[in-house]
Amino acid sequence: MTTYWTLPLLLASLASAARTQSASSHLVPAYGVVIPSWQGFGTSLGPWACVAGGSSMETKYADLFFTTKTVTLKIGGVDIPLPGLGLNIVRYNVGGTGRQGDFPGVTEYFNGGVSSTATGLNWWDLVEGYWINGLSNSSSNWDWSRDVNQRSMLKAAVARKSSMSSFIHKHPCELSLGGNLTDHTLTLFPEYVSQVVKHAINDWKVNVTSVSILNEPSKGNWNYPNITEEGLNVVGKADKFNVHGYEMSNTARSKLSTAIGDLPFGYADNSGMNMATALLNDINHLNPKLAVQTTYPARAIATDIASKYYVFAQFTRFIRPGDQILNSGNLPKSVSWTYTATDGSIVFRAHKNSVYSVEI
Repeated sequence: MTTYWTLPLLLASLASAARTQSASSHLVPAYGVVIPSWQGFGTSLGPWACVAGGSSMETKYADLFFTTKTVTLKIGGVDIPLPGLGLNIVRYNVGGTGRQGDFPGVTEYFNGGVSSTATGLNWWDLVEGYWINGLSNSSSNWDWSRDVNQRSMLKAAVARKSSMSSFIHKHPCELSLGGNLTDHTLTLFPEYVSQVVKHAINDWKVNVTSVSILNEPSKGNWNYPNITEEGLNVVGKADKFNVHGYEMSNTARSKLSTAIGDLPFGYADNSGMNMATALLNDINHLNPKLAVQTTYPARAIATDIASKYYVFAQFTRFIRPGDQILNSGNLPKSVSWTYTATDGSIVFRAHKNSVYSVEI
C-alpha cells in the first residue's frame, strides 16, 4: 500500500512521529538498508554532570535524558512536562586535573569549584583526575574517590541501561610541560587512561564500548589528512572514527569506511534545524552506527525549553537501538525512515514542508 505523510519541519510535535503499524505491511526491498542495527543516541557528561551529579536534580536529569518517561521540570517558575530523550550512551570525560598539593610545583588544580588563577581555566573545564602523588602506578598513587559528581551521574545513567564510551579532554597536568606531553610521559599517558577504563569496567561495573584517547585529534590544526610526514599515519588502523556532524563540508569524512560515531549537537542554533540537517545527511551519507551530542542537552533547558530539545527528541525517542535505518530511495536526503523488526513499525522523518508518498 501507499502511505502519504505531510511533515512540516521535522515532525513539529512528538505525536506526529508516532510509530505506524500494519499487520499486512512489508517493506519494498528496493529501498535497501543503510544501517542494519542502530546502536543509539547519547550525550557527553563532563561539565554538566560535575554540577548535576550528586545534586537534588540528579534523578530528574537522569530520568529526562536516559529514559522516555515524562519528566516535569520547574523552569522560570512554571512546571513544564518534558518528554524523556531515552539516551542509551554516555561519553565519560576522564579528567586530568589534580588538587592543590598533589604535585609540588604544579599549580593547576580543582578545589571545590575554584579554579587556580595560574591556569586561566573555568572550573567546568577542570574535571578531576585520579592519579596523585607521583608518576608511579602503585595503588597508593590513585584516589578513586575523586570526580564524585560526574561518576554519580554516570552511575545513574548506567542504572537506566546506558553504556559508556570514554574520551580524554585533558591529560593529567603532572604529565605535561607547557601543556604538552614530554618524552618521558608519552607512555605514562595511555597507561593512565587504560587504568581508568579498567577500573570503570571492573569496579564501577560499566559496559565500556570505546575509548578516545585524544579529543578532536583530526581538527584543522593537525592538518588532517596530510599528517603522514609527522609519523601520524595510523588512521587506517582505527576501527572506529568519531566525526562532527556540523563539519559537513569536510570531504575527508567521505573516505571513512569503518564504524563511525557521529557527534552532531554542537550547533548554537536553538531551533535545532541545523542539527537535524546534519543528522539526516550523516545518516544517509556516512551511515554512522550511533550519535552522541557533545554540548549537553542541559543547555537546551537551562532557562527555557529550546526547540532543539524537541527536535532532538524526534530522533532519540523514535530511532531506537536495534532499529534498521532504511535508504530514502528517490526521496530527498533530508528524509530518513526507520524499521523496527520486532513489531514491524515504521518511523518517517523529514526536514522540509513537503508531501511524500512512501511505498510500504
